[in-house]
Amino acid sequence: MTHFRWRSYKKFFAILGFGCFLVFIAYVRPLTGDFKAHAVLLIGFVFIFTSIVAIARKGVWVETNELGVKYRNLFGNKTVCWEEILQSYTLTIKFTTSAYIKTTSGKLITLPISGRKAIEICETINRLKSEQKT
Repeated sequence: MTHFRWRSYKKFFAILGFGCFLVFIAYVRPLTGDFKAHAVLLIGFVFIFTSIVAIARKGVWVETNELGVKYRNLFGNKTVCWEEILQSYTLTIKFTTSAYIKTTSGKLITLPISGRKAIEICETINRLKSEQKT
């Protein structure tokens, strides 16, 4: 079976930039005791921390191999075996296209890559799944 791998960490650079922007905007206001500025500052630091962790771990990825679909998000690696996969599909909400796997138990798994790569991932998973049936 052919191995495919998709990787994404570019969106975390945008999140890092946005977090820095929030920290910059809220930096002066907490000195005056403004609660809203403290909340924005905290959110900015959470964005910065999350994006640095994701970038340090080399982002998120999805891989197909002979065992099934393996993916890594911020919380670790997970594998879904081919026998468990019923289908894969994309869903577009506003401007973001996300990839999902529906398992035989009815569970929906969101894959960590979005956009054009998500469409490519779903097409590949469905094609490999149909090749296994024949």
